[in-house]
Amino acid sequence: MVMRIRWMILALGAALAAPAWSQVIDAQEFLKGLKEKMYTNQDAGITDIQVRVTDSNLSMFPGVGETRVVAKFYWKPERGLKIILENLPDAASPVADQIRSYLEDQWLRRILVRPFAEEFAGFRLAIEKKGGQIHVQGTSTGDFTELNAESQTAVFDERLRPVSREVHIRGGGVVREKYDSSLVGEKVLLSKIAQEYEDVAGPDGTRGNFQASIDFEYDRVGGYSLPRRISATGMGKRRSVTFEEYKVNEGFDDAIYDQ
Repeated sequence: MVMRIRWMILALGAALAAPAWSQVIDAQEFLKGLKEKMYTNQDAGITDIQVRVTDSNLSMFPGVGETRVVAKFYWKPERGLKIILENLPDAASPVADQIRSYLEDQWLRRILVRPFAEEFAGFRLAIEKKGGQIHVQGTSTGDFTELNAESQTAVFDERLRPVSREVHIRGGGVVREKYDSSLVGEKVLLSKIAQEYEDVAGPDGTRGNFQASIDFEYDRVGGYSLPRRISATGMGKRRSVTFEEYKVNEGFDDAIYDQ
């Protein structure tokens, strides 16, 4: 009897020490499932968008100051984005093109609610399911991406809702993110990103540690979920961008691109 108990204890100890069961997942199958699960407006029947965008961060550009500059976005998939700046001070005219580039880089992908799967473009992926979660390890293929990362590790739950991500930046520094999300029907839509930056260069080039968060608010416009406000806090500052007066699939004259 003593021997049997001893073997039971040994067997239990071995079971507890054994690694958690894991399953390797094909990268293409994972990306396909992620594209199907995460909400996006791309390839969803949008033929054109018009929206007024106000970004409090435009004050960082020389000559803008406290002036409330409004950017009118006109977008068609076959023509791209046209941005007309309203109320831009004359002193800021030399940086108008820089402002437009910044606005396009920052917000067009948010308006279209870009597929989360695109975050893994330019990375070689190794994916496994373990402990009820899906773990994605991405290693840069060497091509430049907007993440400017050497590697990233992301975690999703079994329903492919993002849980967290850790990004190792080229040249040093780590960004850790945790996600909150909501559902639009059966689709997942990000509602908040909490970020921790470690040894990351700030706007002045000085490296340090800080925290930030991004909150997303959406409206339903013409059957699509489009951002109404995006707010960000970090380094003792708060910035926000608002999207107003949407027009979706109402058409506009292509002559706007010649202005």
